[in-house]
Amino acid sequence: MSVRRETIRRGSAARDAALAGLEAARQRMRASRSRQVHAITIGRPLAELTDAPIAPLARLRAQATLEFREAPGARGTEVLARPQQPGRLANGHVRQLLRAVKQVAETGHEVSLVTGPNASGPVAARATALLDRALSGEVPR
Repeated sequence: MSVRRETIRRGSAARDAALAGLEAARQRMRASRSRQVHAITIGRPLAELTDAPIAPLARLRAQATLEFREAPGARGTEVLARPQQPGRLANGHVRQLLRAVKQVAETGHEVSLVTGPNASGPVAARATALLDRALSGEVPR
């Protein structure tokens, strides 16, 4: 009888130790999420990014701590962003803003799934005019 009681006591101690270990692992995971760093490489020189008035970059500066450095292999600039507020929503928003910064810095436009790509310039104007004429029933030349 005394051996069985020892086993039960040891079993509950092992269970308590396992639960304490699980809780410690959860806390470490939550802490690591709050310190997550997101990085993106932009194909522009460092000086061009830090001086340019890029709208998404201003929004990103309000949401995260930024670090700029030369990308490996002279491939442009690496932007590192650490969200100021922990959480999955903050991380997702920071990643979205990083993509927007890359789009504007490399192409001059921010592509949105709602609006689609922004076409401008003489080629786009001619294509739009040809499309309008074709839709109205005129034969394009």
